[in-house]
Order: sequence, then C-alpha cells, then structure tokens
Amino acid sequence: MERSNRRRWGGAAVRLVLLAATALVSSCSVRSISNPGRPWGDGNTTYAGELNDFDVVGTAIPADPVAGVVALSPHLRVLVVQSGAGFPDERLLDGLSAHYEVGAASGIPTPALHGQGMRQAAARGGYDAIIAFWGILETSERVTEGVAASWVPLIGPFIPNASQRMRIRMRIVILDVHTGRWRTLLPAPIDDERASSMVTRGSSDRSQVQVLMEAAIPAAIEAITHAPSS
Repeated sequence: MERSNRRRWGGAAVRLVLLAATALVSSCSVRSISNPGRPWGDGNTTYAGELNDFDVVGTAIPADPVAGVVALSPHLRVLVVQSGAGFPDERLLDGLSAHYEVGAASGIPTPALHGQGMRQAAARGGYDAIIAFWGILETSERVTEGVAASWVPLIGPFIPNASQRMRIRMRIVILDVHTGRWRTLLPAPIDDERASSMVTRGSSDRSQVQVLMEAAIPAAIEAITHAPSS
C-alpha cells in the first residue's frame, strides 16, 4: 500500500512539474505586414520578400548630395510604395491623399531595381518624392496554465490556454526625387496582447494584426506629414 501511494504521489509530482514547465514555454516569430496571414495558410500568394533600401534610393551618388532638404510640402506629387506588397495599404493612401497628390507603385522586389532605384521611374512619372514603408509583426506566444484543460474533449479546446503578445514596427523612407537625398522615420512600436484557445488561435491572431494596423497607419501618416526638414 505504501509503495502504491508513493507511486501515485510520485506520478502526480511529475505531472505538476511538466505542467509548470509547459506554462513557461514560449515561441517567437517575425513576419511582414505585407504577408500577415502566413502562419494560418492564408498568406499573400504574390509575396516574394522585401525591398531593401537601395531598391528605393538607388546606389548612385547625387551630383550635389548636400543640396536641398528632404521635406514634403502640401500638394506635392508623391509615389507611395509598401515593401513586399503589390499595392500599398489603402488606409495609408487615403490618409496621405489629404495632404499630397498620391500615386502608388508595386513594392515587390525585382532585379530591375538597381543604380538609381525607383528614383528614375518616379522622375519620369513627374513625382517629387517617394514614400516607401516597411512593417514587421513581432509575435511572442506563451502557453498558460489552461493547457491542462485544453485536452478535455469538446470543452477543453475552447478554453484560453495561450497568451500572444504582438508588436508592430514601421520604418519609412522619404526620398527627394529631384536631389536624391533621403531620410528615415521610425514611428514608435505599438503592442497588443490577448489570450486565445486552440479553436480561436487563428482568428485572434488576425484580430491582433487588424488592431495594430489600425493604430500604426495613423501614426505613420502623422510621422510623414509632421516630419521636420533635414
């Protein structure tokens, strides 16, 4: 009897230790705002990676690199590019349209982008500046104590058993098409955290992406339209 009790208590102790260890398990990932649905099988089918800075600003040195300033005056013609996307986010275009005459270009990387980068194409289109932006979603998921209940048939899968923290980071490059000068803007990162169950994991993730984008786009517009001259 005593040996049986020891085995029972020993097995329970092992299970508690494993449960405690599982509660501390976390995973991290990074993805582009141009392909936010990737983990759930509904990603952007045209996604082919990100632009690098030289795809936008080129590698050629301006004839007079210190001439002029990088500043956006109202009603300028600006070409907007979202890295990794065939078309920029509509909310950003709408917001910028209140300040500038806005055009859009593909942000899908191509070997044709070299030397002058997008600058020559923008100049031929009559644009005064290029606004290119990058965005990443950093995700950290931590399994919580609900993991024990998540294996219960029917009921368990609906019990929140993970907490996901997501952060969006944006980077913006403004290029003066006429002078070749450019500058970088870095809006403050924005965070969101919420719990989800095995059943709601995908929908919760998509909701987080939407919430963060809704907050990040106005912040990006604010940074662009109120950027001081440099």
